[in-house]
Amino acid sequence: MAQKIAFINNKGGSTKTTTCVNLAGCVHTRKPESKILIVESDGQGNATRSFGIDPNDESKIKTSIYDVFMDYSSPEEAILKDVYKNIDLIPANSNMNFLEFDKMKQFEDDFGLNNIKAIRELTSRDIDVTKTSDQQLLAVVAAVASPTKDYFNMLETKMNNIDKEYDYIFFDTPPEIKAVTSSIIAIADKVVIPYEPDAYSIDGVRNILDRVRVIKEQYNSKLEIGGLLAAKYRKTTKLHADVTLAITEYANRNNIPFFSTKIPNTIRFASATAYRGLPATLSNKTNELIDTYYSLLDEMIEKGTITL
Repeated sequence: MAQKIAFINNKGGSTKTTTCVNLAGCVHTRKPESKILIVESDGQGNATRSFGIDPNDESKIKTSIYDVFMDYSSPEEAILKDVYKNIDLIPANSNMNFLEFDKMKQFEDDFGLNNIKAIRELTSRDIDVTKTSDQQLLAVVAAVASPTKDYFNMLETKMNNIDKEYDYIFFDTPPEIKAVTSSIIAIADKVVIPYEPDAYSIDGVRNILDRVRVIKEQYNSKLEIGGLLAAKYRKTTKLHADVTLAITEYANRNNIPFFSTKIPNTIRFASATAYRGLPATLSNKTNELIDTYYSLLDEMIEKGTITL
């Protein structure tokens, strides 16, 4: 079974994608025989672009994670094989920007069928609806026909087959904690939360952690926080130092793992992708800044977030 790690934040520009693809590169370099799958679900398609692929090029991408969410294709059909040796990718493109609208329409179309399922279930249990409380009836209906249950857990069984084919699955998520990200958290083993230490980070991290707890309680009891990660960090900026310290203290008080490694604010990683069509950790293995991601990987291993 693959180790499944999701990188999440409800704010754009928090280095979710950069961290996801560069850690995949680190794992590949340390353990080149391992099979790695990157699953992108952000409509910007930047994880796909990280490997030099235009996410909206229909000649190269026939299916994407959008088609998987919409039940148009299986995950296996959406995989781009060997975007780098032993690294596969399920791409995302601009279709993901409309997924929640399209999926809700799909649920509405299925509403009648769901009602039929509920009626049949009530009949099979010989339930007298005139003598049963509303709460009991709602519990039966929710168990067999609740669209909300599926809406926040859309990948529940879809990844089962490919889960067995890979050693690691890394999920890059959109900047939100709505249906798409919730569905990914619902099947992940660990979540890593990169954050930029600005004035609003503390409340943002708390809100994300609250959402993760709800998903853990409702859908994924095995889910664990892999760690909080300060990113775009400027060591000469007092605000960054103060905010990171405050979040670290909050994490300590609440037994939440956090990483002492901090991803520096630099354009080097973006430049590697722009000019070489690869994540920086696969294209420039001697750069001092890239060593930061190897330090992060070592810390993740030490904390049990990942096993090599």
